[in-house]
Amino acid sequence: MLSRREFGQLALVSLPLGLPLDTINSKIHGVRLGIQSYSFRDKPLDDAIKAIAEVGIGECELFSYHIEPPPTFL
Repeated sequence: MLSRREFGQLALVSLPLGLPLDTINSKIHGVRLGIQSYSFRDKPLDDAIKAIAEVGIGECELFSYHIEPPPTFL
């Protein structure tokens, strides 16, 4: 389980610094459109963020698979 501090650090590190953050406007008629990273579950987080930006979406909810360690079964 991640602490709030660890999650915040992970969220900041995962931002694509090479992409300008203010160029994507996914607001249509005042409604902010977004996507969940589950749609890109076959990609690692960095690649999923790049793919989301490529399709022109600026809002994202992270799928737990992208930020949590995989479960270990005994």
